[in-house]
Amino acid sequence: MALWTPRFEAINGAGSVEPLADGTMERWFTSAFKARRPDRWDQIRATVAATTPAGYLGCAAAIIKFDVQQKLPSVKTPTLVVCGDDDPSTPPAGNKKIAELIPGARYQEIADARHISMVEHPDIFNRIMQDWLSSMR
Repeated sequence: MALWTPRFEAINGAGSVEPLADGTMERWFTSAFKARRPDRWDQIRATVAATTPAGYLGCAAAIIKFDVQQKLPSVKTPTLVVCGDDDPSTPPAGNKKIAELIPGARYQEIADARHISMVEHPDIFNRIMQDWLSSMR
């Protein structure tokens, strides 16, 4: 909860998610992505900043209480866990643990990526997905 309290205070003080937009972007994307795709960076940042306080707070409440680790061994669906190698939000170690706990799951890491790797490296992400889906045939 200590992680979330300053965020909640910033939102309540500003009546907006705007104060969290830059920090969110830093957690979600590498600085290389920002330099490579400033247009996309700005677009996503604007979306984050425009999130309603109620929407952000509701999502945060769900994340804070979300823990299904004990249920993962019962997953029967083929599972692919994809993670950016520099994801501070859900670090690789946590994602590897998810893949280890789900029977038959596959773990795939994307280099030079953070939390939103499918946007940061869409070609790599799509190739990973296509290869995995092909292997499910």
